Amino acid sequence: MTLEYKITEMLLPFRLTWKNRATSDLIWAVRLVAEDANRIDAVDKEVYAVIAKARCCTWRGIESNIRRAMEQAWKHNRGYMEVLAGHPLDACPTAAEFIYICARAIIRQQTAENLKSMT
Repeated sequence: MTLEYKITEMLLPFRLTWKNRATSDLIWAVRLVAEDANRIDAVDKEVYAVIAKARCCTWRGIESNIRRAMEQAWKHNRGYMEVLAGHPLDACPTAAEFIYICARAIIRQQTAENLKSMT
C-alpha cells in the first residue's frame, strides 16, 4: 500500500474533497514529513517550498491551501483530529501542527505494521 493511499485513507473521516488542490497539498505535505520527520522543523523550506516549486506558486499559497483543508477537517470532525493528535485540542491547530499530527499518526501506523510483520 502506498504512503499516499495510507494518508488518503487516514483523512477520509474529515470529509475533505479529494479533487481539491488544498487536500492534494495536505497529502503531499504529510508524505514529506512522514518520510523525514525533521522536515517539520523547517516546514517553510522543507515542505511548503518543495510543493510550491512543483506547483509553480508561492510557499505561502501552499500553506494557505493546507490551512484551508485543515480548517475543513476541524469543522467536520474535531473529535477524530483529537484522536490523531493523541490529546484534546483547545483550538484548531496551525497548518504545520496539523501536518505533524497526521505524519505522526502515519508513522505510528507504519511502525505498528512493521512490528506486526516481524512476529
